[in-house]
Amino acid sequence: MVECILQTLSRFSERQFLARWISNLTNPVLIAIPLVLIVVWRDATSTREALGWGGLYLLLTGLGPMALLVVLARRGQLTSLRHARGRERLKPLLISLACLGVTVALYHFADAPPLLRRMAWLQLVQAVLMTAITPAWQISFHGAATGALVTTALFLYGMSTWPLLALLLLVGWSQVERGRHTAAQLAHGFGHDQHGDRAGVHPLRRLHE
Repeated sequence: MVECILQTLSRFSERQFLARWISNLTNPVLIAIPLVLIVVWRDATSTREALGWGGLYLLLTGLGPMALLVVLARRGQLTSLRHARGRERLKPLLISLACLGVTVALYHFADAPPLLRRMAWLQLVQAVLMTAITPAWQISFHGAATGALVTTALFLYGMSTWPLLALLLLVGWSQVERGRHTAAQLAHGFGHDQHGDRAGVHPLRRLHE
């Protein structure tokens, strides 16, 4: 009996370890890197332009906000980023909204690649929706980011990118296994960005075919 319990605990510990690693590797900030690169690579006229616009986008919408949130958390002005729930998620979302707003304006006036400008607008609108929904319903940020990556890749590069669909299963399993989200919250996260990306990326894809 004791041995059976120990084996069960061991298997649970191993699942938790794996789920934690998957969750860390699919953090929305990390997922944003391939997402931005596959968009700007399709739209830019040179490697230098792609890396320049893509790098600036990641700095403004990912690394910059994350650095600010870390500083606020260390000063005690923000709840732990990993365990924020409900209204506690509003401050990070508002910071992201502000950074996205700056990015949209900058990329518009600087005449950035059109597909990247469109993605900035889409992310801004989606962030507004998530900010409005978050106090009442905790949509999975991991799910939203992964859904955006998979959908964008499929629309821009076709069915050759179908193996990325496995990411949805991995992210979904890891978040449920860790007790971070329910299956319904993950489904809403996946669907939230997929609908937006279909509406925004698909029309521009035609311009590049």
